Amino acid sequence: MNIVPGQDILLSTHATGLSGGPTYIPAASVTLLPQTLDGTVTTVSNDRGFASYTVTLAPYPLCTDLAV
Repeated sequence: MNIVPGQDILLSTHATGLSGGPTYIPAASVTLLPQTLDGTVTTVSNDRGFASYTVTLAPYPLCTDLAV
């Protein structure tokens, strides 16, 4: 999994508290939170009873630019 600047995530651990000093606590789970995309709907169609949208992203898709 790659995480890039600008992504909203939620980290959870099994730790019940922290004591002083730098401490390594392994993550129990990492959840990518829903985010808004900046783009334009260019096509709407029906695919087996579901609406299918094609979205053209804005010319500055931050996550894909940073995910290198």
